[in-house]
Amino acid sequence: ACVNHLPAGRTAQEDVIFMGHGAEHEAVARYADLADAVYGLDARVHVGAMNGAVLLEDILPRLSSERVWLMPLLSVVGNHALKDMAGQDSQSWRSRVESQGRQCVPVLKGTAEYAGFAEIWLRHLEDAAQSCFESV
Repeated sequence: ACVNHLPAGRTAQEDVIFMGHGAEHEAVARYADLADAVYGLDARVHVGAMNGAVLLEDILPRLSSERVWLMPLLSVVGNHALKDMAGQDSQSWRSRVESQGRQCVPVLKGTAEYAGFAEIWLRHLEDAAQSCFESV
């Protein structure tokens, strides 16, 4: 779903960074798994998280394009996407990418707005519901 919903204006030579929330428990390892899987499909697409797993500091040295796209790996565009990702504060991901002399293009669209992500969530919901009915 990540590589199927990249920005239409992005060229194949441009880096894209997905920013997720992260976690403080063992499920955070799924971000690293997702990052590896996505990187295997497109080496210029990176997955990071604000907490734990793959951080922006891990991604910055791997960027090679002058223009970098930032996309939330969050279901909706809220405070994290607006401030932590795309904000003007010096600690935002946008500011940190731009401090390297790169142009940054934030995409303010949550994953719930993409059909590919919605299909995955619906499939998981169906599987969970089916599992509940089978155990009755």
